[in-house]
Amino acid sequence: MTIPAEGEILKYRSTGNIFEVKKITNQFVILYSVDGSTQIMTGEMSLDYFFEKIPRVDSPGSGMMESI
Repeated sequence: MTIPAEGEILKYRSTGNIFEVKKITNQFVILYSVDGSTQIMTGEMSLDYFFEKIPRVDSPGSGMMESI
């Protein structure tokens, strides 16, 4: 996986929880759960193992959760 952009949506493989990329630093990616209950700070190398990208549906009236 390439380093995601801010705003991209990722799914945590072990639980299925959905996260949005909020900030990217030189070494870390900061993720917030869609429901706002959890934050994760992970290294860029961990993304390939623990997360998968969820494509957004960019059509009128579509919400982020519809793409899941």
